[in-house]
Amino acid sequence: MTMRVYLTEKPDVALHVAEFLGYEKREAGAYWLKNGDAVTWMIGDMFDQGKPEDYMSESQKALRGFAQLPILPANFKDFPDAQKRDQLRHLASLIKRADIVVNAGDIDRQGQYIADKTLRYAGVDPSGSGKPVERVLIKALNHASLAGAFAQSAVRKNGESQFVLQRQAGEARAKADWLVGMNGSRAVRAAVNASLKKSLSVGRVQTPTLALVVRREMEIRKFKPVAYYVPEITLPDGRVLSWSGRKEGGDMRGIDDEGRIIDRAVAEAIVSAIQAGLDGVVSRYDSIEKEQAPPLPFNLAKLQSEMSAKHGMSAKETSAATQSLYQNRKMVSYVGTDCQFLPESMHAEAPSVLKGVSQIYTKLASGSSPSIKY
Repeated sequence: MTMRVYLTEKPDVALHVAEFLGYEKREAGAYWLKNGDAVTWMIGDMFDQGKPEDYMSESQKALRGFAQLPILPANFKDFPDAQKRDQLRHLASLIKRADIVVNAGDIDRQGQYIADKTLRYAGVDPSGSGKPVERVLIKALNHASLAGAFAQSAVRKNGESQFVLQRQAGEARAKADWLVGMNGSRAVRAAVNASLKKSLSVGRVQTPTLALVVRREMEIRKFKPVAYYVPEITLPDGRVLSWSGRKEGGDMRGIDDEGRIIDRAVAEAIVSAIQAGLDGVVSRYDSIEKEQAPPLPFNLAKLQSEMSAKHGMSAKETSAATQSLYQNRKMVSYVGTDCQFLPESMHAEAPSVLKGVSQIYTKLASGSSPSIKY
């Protein structure tokens, strides 16, 4: 009998998959299905790329400061995480026993990279040149989405170019993070003070982000408030028109480069001219009927921004809450992707979703149609 081993990125996802497929028992780092297949799991990334010393020659280790740099590994290595060794041993044993491996890891580039290097560690080519490796794309953990992901027509080959490119992108990012972080941190420390005890950290994303924050902070500190004036007129029908600025205002007296009136006399002159009966001429009038699509669902980055602005939640708090809604409650789709579109399989559930939402937002849901798609 052919034995399949399903590999997920997280233990909670493995449980949902096992429940969907129908498991009998949990044993030796896996959920065992009635047909002899197994669902096992990683615990996120099971490896790290090591420390600079792991790649240095003895002569390079003896050097100090800039003389030691740059550190450029000829071949990066994957060092098993000591705290995850037991589960890594279990899943590697299962993968070696399997006739077919099914990558059910997260669907973003990092998820592909993490799963593929775990397969390599277990002696399996992720592209399937030896043992067959299939790929299922789990976009949500509700029953309908899992049914769609595991349907025969939806199962793909892990060696398809889309997944190979995702793996390569994840691997390139990991190497770039290591090279910039390890070399940059040591270079900064050497430049500041070679004997400095405090660790100085440089990162591919961290340092440019810090630079943006610092520049913005300096702009705020150097900011000098400027008084400007906004003339307003009230039309006979009650509408209020306000001065919105003048693009070419930088060359006009009393108007700055941003088109704002900074001379009170100029603002008062405009008001006086209007009050004296200044006639306006409508040079052009357009009336265009447009259809505005509803906003797209959140991705994690936009949700973090919204929750920070409206509720003061940190990015970490929002990420943790959303992850719990995905893994534990099955109330949201996969949170790790940048895509703001829901999977097609979820549209069939629109009536039940609207029915549930209507219990809280009755007025908003009452005018909604589950048949509409954008």
